[in-house]
Amino acid sequence: MRSACRGLAILVSSLAGVGAITPHWQRRDRPALDSAAEGLQQRHDEATEGRRQAESRVSRSQAGCDVPQDCRKTLGVDGPAASCSGATAVVHAGFAKTGTSYIQSTLSQNRELLRSQSVLYPTSATGSGGGFGHHFLPRYVANESNFRPSSRCNTDYSDGRLVQRLVTEVACAPCSVRVLISSEDLSNLSPLSMEMLGRVLQPRRVHVVIFYRNMKDFIVSMYSQHLRNSLIGSIGSSAYDPKVFGRTGSLKEYLAIHNQKANKKDRFGKLGSWMMNQIGRYVDMYNATIIDYAGAVKRGDAADALLAAAGLPMLQIAQNPERAGIRDSAPTSLGDETVRQLFPYVVEYARASRNATLLSGKVYELDFNTLPIAKYDRPTVETGIDDLLPEAHALDEQMRVAFEWHFYAEFSDQPATRKAINAGVSKFVDLNHTAIQASLDVWKPRFDKLLDALPSGWELRPLKENDAVDLSMRTAPVTEGVVPSLDDL
Repeated sequence: MRSACRGLAILVSSLAGVGAITPHWQRRDRPALDSAAEGLQQRHDEATEGRRQAESRVSRSQAGCDVPQDCRKTLGVDGPAASCSGATAVVHAGFAKTGTSYIQSTLSQNRELLRSQSVLYPTSATGSGGGFGHHFLPRYVANESNFRPSSRCNTDYSDGRLVQRLVTEVACAPCSVRVLISSEDLSNLSPLSMEMLGRVLQPRRVHVVIFYRNMKDFIVSMYSQHLRNSLIGSIGSSAYDPKVFGRTGSLKEYLAIHNQKANKKDRFGKLGSWMMNQIGRYVDMYNATIIDYAGAVKRGDAADALLAAAGLPMLQIAQNPERAGIRDSAPTSLGDETVRQLFPYVVEYARASRNATLLSGKVYELDFNTLPIAKYDRPTVETGIDDLLPEAHALDEQMRVAFEWHFYAEFSDQPATRKAINAGVSKFVDLNHTAIQASLDVWKPRFDKLLDALPSGWELRPLKENDAVDLSMRTAPVTEGVVPSLDDL
């Protein structure tokens, strides 16, 4: 606990001295930046050679999946069956919260139009449980046991079978067809899994296209989505996964857990370091293009921005709005965040008073404001997010210097990104957990009303004999902003 507090103190004190960031082309220390740029150019050249060597290693390695010998028999089409050495597979790798669900919905909706323009957006598993993206692919390559030298494509479980179908669909496409694959989960891969991605798609050469959104908007959006989409009671004795939300489920604690200082030399937290590292790994391994999210949104449609940056025919959504996909294809549960932050207490109360665990269902369809506990006034506290602004500016500056050659020029717009960082709310309303814990006796009858009239799909399941009831988790006073140890994160 003390080490986590020290980390938070370092973060706050470090940010105190960070001033406004001057665009690199206007800075007085431009000669120093130019010198740094020369070093980055050398790194870029070395990375290019390293990428060639990595692609060579992948091409010599055992194929990730079985390639069909007869495409007519397998898919009912005439195809080259993996003879397309040098052809391209465009991989849209996220990040999350950059319009990925909309982009995938749009690509899926216009699959036949794209096919008529020699672009294949594979049908494998899209639209069936996993939305419109190819989310089974990152799950598969993230499992290193699938790539033992003695095995080919592991089709013993569903993701492996889906990958085999994808490989078959890609291998049987004419060499003149450009392949486009999309999943924001590809942004989370380890370096080995990134290399395995190329192995699965060989012999096509991978071109990674990834959207970059400013860190402030990214982390606040991720918090809201995690909170809204998490199943209640799904993680042990907590309403939400404590490694994600800590004890309180508040934005303040979420930021303290996920955005501590990772490198003292950086002017941003570990989220920014992670974004830099993930983009850098793709840049070093493959041909990679970065799309400035703010610039792309300012100029038009996100799906068309992806296609343009990938060198593919655009859908011209502005002139043909009927081609636009579902703007909210990943629905989230509705209602005030402070209502959802009450559920850790409800879960603990159900365990202690009814010897049962509360499990939720149909979270995406539920308006939390309709629940009985929502009608009661809840103590709240404002969480300031102004500290995120200098961090986001610092990351943006470093991102553009480090990856200057990889930003797609048409959408590269630092002023638009800076405006997005400075815009929007500066405070977020959290539940006041100190006040809630001080008045638990008042809230217990309210929890009973909820437990007696649970929404459809929710249930109280009797605890198993070995399920311990952790009464200490929510009963001890909590000082706002104190976070648990990160040793297990």
